[in-house]
Amino acid sequence: MDMRDRLQRIELEELIVVPEHLARYIENREALDTLEGISLYGEGQRTLRLIAPNVYTHEERDQIGEAVLGPANPYYLCRIPKFQLDSLSPEDKLKILGILGQQELSLGLPVAIGPTQKALAPEDWSPAPTGGYQTAYIKEKLSDLNFLLNLRRMTDDPEHKERIEQLRVTFMGLKYPRPVGWKCGMEVTPETHRILPLSVVDYWEEHKPEGYRQRDGSAPVVWNCK
Repeated sequence: MDMRDRLQRIELEELIVVPEHLARYIENREALDTLEGISLYGEGQRTLRLIAPNVYTHEERDQIGEAVLGPANPYYLCRIPKFQLDSLSPEDKLKILGILGQQELSLGLPVAIGPTQKALAPEDWSPAPTGGYQTAYIKEKLSDLNFLLNLRRMTDDPEHKERIEQLRVTFMGLKYPRPVGWKCGMEVTPETHRILPLSVVDYWEEHKPEGYRQRDGSAPVVWNCK
């Protein structure tokens, strides 16, 4: 299947997650334009090594990469002519970065999170005035996400980290049902993006791993909707 056909099947959500060291590419559309195909290939390799650190044959790594990363699989990317990778649209480049970011997020690695609309907007773009539904939705979703990510970062227990990751996926899916009929670039409205009346703090207190404790010396994790 053609690269663009594969990427067309992926829908961008209102928040984009990318590996932390790639945060500069979600500042604006111009930054995405500077991202070259060879860099996409290199970042795919890096993420695949993190996913499958003890797999050494190319065939096995290719199979894992295809199953987990899809169009961001470095073995797939290396078969795409360089000029085609370089000519990908900012939206398609962002989709590849998002695949890598979601995988690193699930591994508990540092990520950067930002509004998709800002990542695809020109450098001189100004967001809608504060107070609109779209602004409130993104702020609350980002606050809930950061609360759970910070709780996971503050423990050294691998079983607790895994359990918190499961809680993150479940809670975010419950409170923020997947939008129907919404496409990137469209306005976020109460009709397209519902927020169910769930408290991430209450959910955490009810479902947190038994015996969970933060790392000694760390500041308490609190929910804050900035």
